[in-house]
Amino acid sequence: MTWSIQLTLWALPPILALLLTARDVTFLWPRHRELGARALLTLAAAVGTWALLDLVSTAGVSLGVKLVAVRVEYLPASAAPVAWVWFAFAFTGRRAELRRWPIFLLVALALATAVAAVVPASFRWFVREASLAPVGRFVGLSLRHGYGHWAAEGVRLGTVLCATWVVSKHLAWGPRMGRRIPLALLAAAAALAPPVAQIVWWPGAEWADVSSLGYAFSCSLLVWGVARPRILNLGPVDRDLVLDELTDPIIVMDGRGRIVDANRAAEDVGLEAYGDVPLGLGTLWAKGPAPEGSPAPCVLLADEGGQIRTFEVTLTRLGKG
Repeated sequence: MTWSIQLTLWALPPILALLLTARDVTFLWPRHRELGARALLTLAAAVGTWALLDLVSTAGVSLGVKLVAVRVEYLPASAAPVAWVWFAFAFTGRRAELRRWPIFLLVALALATAVAAVVPASFRWFVREASLAPVGRFVGLSLRHGYGHWAAEGVRLGTVLCATWVVSKHLAWGPRMGRRIPLALLAAAAALAPPVAQIVWWPGAEWADVSSLGYAFSCSLLVWGVARPRILNLGPVDRDLVLDELTDPIIVMDGRGRIVDANRAAEDVGLEAYGDVPLGLGTLWAKGPAPEGSPAPCVLLADEGGQIRTFEVTLTRLGKG
């Protein structure tokens, strides 16, 4: 089997995108436990995969190779904005909102887009017609997109704008952080400008779609301009990280005595969030703290694997209620 490739100036955008994302990953990987770093790593990985598939589509000379690359591109292209939203809520300390239904809907739409694009029978929703177009000595891919493609572009647009609004609103609270708002806005512009430019000037010219490079610039702006000062800050650490690293089991219970959150140490002894609540915990919760408002040390007997284990428990009421 003979493989034929073509390398032209149109291969430079995905190559540059790969270099940018590699630089981001190199910086983020040793700091992957810092605030928002894992989300940015996921964003960089998605954009890097997207750029690699762009490069395959550009360098390939056969229609089949180009179409396969375009089809698989929808997977990282759908994952990138989801990772962006993940970063927005993680960076602003609002991880709890990631469990709300709009985020689940966003993930479901991204997953549905990726699956529909990969399956040949439904790919026609995204690409109605495809042909090879000579561009000088270069053979490009010309596409006529379907409704599925424009729906995916719309979801991507709305997701990026939502994530940018969340980050910008958070940065506006601090006088020093406010200087980073233009970088957050520029990141959104870098992601949204390439598809708009292609639609206006080169409709259907797949070789002129440099969206992966736009997202690579966006990721770099988020890493080095928005998140880097906080990732490298040696001041207060992330509260979620502290709770997870504590060796003492810590749980949060609602008014009915059900566990709604638990740290890693609590999960290790069988106390999981939204899991079955041991009878002893419900009894302790009903008793509540001492009348003076000070924590009340108690003893909990928990049955784990047929063995009785004794825990010293301290109860603290959260909030004013």
